[in-house]
Amino acid sequence: MTYNRVLTPRAYMDRLSFDLANGWRTISNYSITSLDTGSAVTPSSGSFEDLFDLRPSNYITVAANTETFYIDINTGASSDTTAEANFLAILGHNFDDATARFKILHDDASDFGSATTVTASGGHTDVINGDASGDWIDPAANGWTLVTWANNNTDNQYYRIYIEDDNGAASDFAEAVQIGAIMLGEYIDFPHSPDLNLGFDIDYDGTNIVTSAGGNTFANTSYLGSPAWAATNPWVLTAEAGAEVYKMARHYGR
Repeated sequence: MTYNRVLTPRAYMDRLSFDLANGWRTISNYSITSLDTGSAVTPSSGSFEDLFDLRPSNYITVAANTETFYIDINTGASSDTTAEANFLAILGHNFDDATARFKILHDDASDFGSATTVTASGGHTDVINGDASGDWIDPAANGWTLVTWANNNTDNQYYRIYIEDDNGAASDFAEAVQIGAIMLGEYIDFPHSPDLNLGFDIDYDGTNIVTSAGGNTFANTSYLGSPAWAATNPWVLTAEAGAEVYKMARHYGR
């Protein structure tokens, strides 16, 4: 947006939460695994399912000594056309504090024996906080990261997201890794700007004014704004952990 005018919009459509919501996939079709042990990783807080509920404030925590782990996604789509994706967003992460980086692969085989690395040098676009280092995305700040790439039209039933410390596969993270939500799917650029008279308002609801029996008036607030993410306020990039404690930096209302 420029001067509150909507220009040509882009829609990012997450297939993971959609497939779970309509029953096309179940959480058993997604997994989180330790590269070192080959066994499932159990988050030290939160549930694995929380990664796909599109609520970044509802995050998982993976212990720092887990070393490299990866998230596998089986789209269940054997047709290359229906398995296409061209963006990944990781919301509510603390990758800067944890010194974590990630890369994305896809393949038609579940063992990723002939995988294509989407994040290979020059193979993707850094939209938000997606600084590249070789085949890896190394976010420079906590908060969220969005990267895009050209539609992968073949070998794309399975997707894998590797997450490891900046120092390599055998290194512990600087601190426990926190992730709020993962979005994977296709974005669509609309061909024209919407022909609409649009306005912009902030609604400060959630507060009731109550008068006591003694005649005093006080406010009872049930909602002020979006809840904080793991290491930042919503949609904020920061290199400082715990920024959510600074309430003056919050965006109140909706």
